[in-house]
Amino acid sequence: MTSLFYRFVLVIGLIMKPVTTLSTISGSEPFDLHFPKTSGGYAILHSVDSPIPDMMSFSVCLWIKLIYTPRQTATLLSYSNSIYEKAFLLDTQGVSINIFMDDTAHMYPRIDLTNEKWHHACILWDQTLVRFTFYFEGVHHATHQSARKVIGLKGGGTLVIGARKSAKNNAFIDHMDGSISNLNIWNRYLTQDEAQKVYRSCDLNRGNVMYWCQHVIAPMIRNGASIVSPSTACSSLCADATFTRQANFKLMGHEITKNAVRDEFTCASSCLRICNCQSFNLSKRSANQYICELNNATEKQFPGDLILTDNDDDTYHVMLTD
Repeated sequence: MTSLFYRFVLVIGLIMKPVTTLSTISGSEPFDLHFPKTSGGYAILHSVDSPIPDMMSFSVCLWIKLIYTPRQTATLLSYSNSIYEKAFLLDTQGVSINIFMDDTAHMYPRIDLTNEKWHHACILWDQTLVRFTFYFEGVHHATHQSARKVIGLKGGGTLVIGARKSAKNNAFIDHMDGSISNLNIWNRYLTQDEAQKVYRSCDLNRGNVMYWCQHVIAPMIRNGASIVSPSTACSSLCADATFTRQANFKLMGHEITKNAVRDEFTCASSCLRICNCQSFNLSKRSANQYICELNNATEKQFPGDLILTDNDDDTYHVMLTD
């Protein structure tokens, strides 16, 4: 078996038109999650639905548009587990993003969210160095060295977007008035270059713990929160991704679409833009024509579905998210 790694860089201009049309696939349209203050809306991910793992280090990146109300606390993201009500919490009153972990406030980076425009933030926890790093609009903004020993983030809890669940009466409080978009979570500490690329590449990112896709977010919505599409959060169309390539192999039985494309670049860009695409099969038919099959699974999930072919022009490609 031949397995190669290659880096795919996607830069799409307004004049570039893809050979295939994939807009009919569910979840392909960029979207925002809107929380009207009066509705008490939120989005919740229970441990039984998609358990958050134990994480020694982690990174959280998101776009934020706050409808500012003076002296009102708005929750951006909260996570509670069996030990802590505020195992991880991001909230704001418009002039800072307040970062809590293990029921303890760790840092309050000063930023301005009061202008009711979209802003991007990344919060990174490094267990080895025992520190938080904060990026705002793709730029390193602050680092906080924790004086308190923190042993990572215990998994199996409840994740809430746009509100916080109180341990006293299980009520949802500190609701957000505004919108969240492109929330992604990784179980590792992103490098500075990676954090900047997340900011530049808008919706073309995939956290390996949680990623922003309608089939992931829509079942989480409660009490009047709503999906707004297309997204207004970000206009950049630049991203990169890493794929593996295996010659003479195909993954069978997990196809979400099949189309003719002119080259490998076009097939890879289609997979990158479809949030439930995890791999693709590529078969060469002529010098300028390939059959591109996008898959919603990989051989790691279904090893028995990866078959060996006798055609040297058949290749199997997997997107890496770690």
